[in-house]
Amino acid sequence: MNKLYQFEHKDMVFSKDGQLDELIALDRYAIPSYDGYEIGDIIVAIVDKEMGNKKVGVIKKIINDNEFVIRDRFNETHTVEKELIQKPLEIEPHQLWTRWAKGAASVERTDELKQKWENEFRWLFDGYRYSLGGRIQLMLGQEFITGKRANLTAYNCFVNRSPKAKDTPVEQFLDVVNVAYYEASIMRRGGGVGINISHINTVKGSNSTKSSFKFLLEEGHKDSRELQDRIKLEKFDSVEIYTNREEWKKALDNFNSYKFTVGDSVDELFDGINTQIKESYKGKVVGIDFSGLRHRNAIVKGVNGRSSGAVSWMELFVLIAKLLQQDTIDNVEFAEIFSDIVHLIIQGGNRRGALMLICQDDNSNIYKFMERKKQMGYLSGANISVGISDAFMERVKRAKKELKKMVIPNEDDQKALNLWNVLIESAWSSAEPGIVWMERYNKESNSWYFSEIVATNPCGDLLK
Repeated sequence: MNKLYQFEHKDMVFSKDGQLDELIALDRYAIPSYDGYEIGDIIVAIVDKEMGNKKVGVIKKIINDNEFVIRDRFNETHTVEKELIQKPLEIEPHQLWTRWAKGAASVERTDELKQKWENEFRWLFDGYRYSLGGRIQLMLGQEFITGKRANLTAYNCFVNRSPKAKDTPVEQFLDVVNVAYYEASIMRRGGGVGINISHINTVKGSNSTKSSFKFLLEEGHKDSRELQDRIKLEKFDSVEIYTNREEWKKALDNFNSYKFTVGDSVDELFDGINTQIKESYKGKVVGIDFSGLRHRNAIVKGVNGRSSGAVSWMELFVLIAKLLQQDTIDNVEFAEIFSDIVHLIIQGGNRRGALMLICQDDNSNIYKFMERKKQMGYLSGANISVGISDAFMERVKRAKKELKKMVIPNEDDQKALNLWNVLIESAWSSAEPGIVWMERYNKESNSWYFSEIVATNPCGDLLK
């Protein structure tokens, strides 16, 4: 066996004076631990629970099993609950490089090949000659630090199954939610997702009203204050909120209702959404108890991370209720579900997911799709792109040629040019939407014979 490559830049360190390089690296890329704290440990702490502000600091005093005194890099002192602290198991760059190299080489079949490629990668990462994507930095080789594989992936981004056109409102709604479930499943394991929304049918709502949805989060829940803040911000105006169980039950007894308790896992939460949709279309008043959901920042051991909290998940159910109350729901409105998932999933405890939404140029809602993100609060979790065909671009070019000759283009060519102009103006002013040449992707794809490419991952669009 050859000797292990020794880093030339092993002495490289992160700043220790409060600059962002250390906070970003230790919070987002280093492997976190949530136990075994000792005085002198370097930690990342949420020092403002309301705002979620984080700082790097050192444990100066252990008050009890649940409270710690920390001094941050600005020499300020904070008393912080254990739940709001994480201890990075890597605190300098060379520790990250070592893990990445081991993780990248671990797929080789023999020890000789593993060492060969570990050395190659050690040289590549040394001094940040090459830096991995953020998700890969966090996920790759975790088992070499923790001793066990986390339920995570080192792949960066994926193309999800996209929704299909369905004949009935219930079928269409449930198919969208099923795609959102796969999106959430990918994101909680560390990946970004691409989805094409072009084939979602416009469907009718369930003829429900605000009083058709009665949600319960009991007053003693740790997220109760966050719930009240959301109510003040009018985030929950499309449902009725209860904080007392008896009052919630009594309110449901007066109606043809269906009540249930939602479970504290992604699978159970999506089962609850499916139930909400089905029972609403049956004309039932739906009562949902969220009191069993873990609170914001609670540790999620399966992915070595934190929960976004009960209220955060309630917001997704509120969005579903709001859509059900509409006369009609189109593909752009359904896309808000995919966008909302991004805000729910905290990858590896620290990162949000990434989402690409694509709509084809010939979709009847393409203008609405392009304008949607210009409205505050809409599609805020997504990048958006327009899927462009060669036929569309030919119409644009013909229209431009005709106009140069002072000739009015035919109707189809003029429509294509109008759409192109809106797209370009929007991209110039706000960097969105991008464009994706879906037809050309498929022409150059080596899997064309068994699987059509319908979307790209969040890094795959372009505008030239």
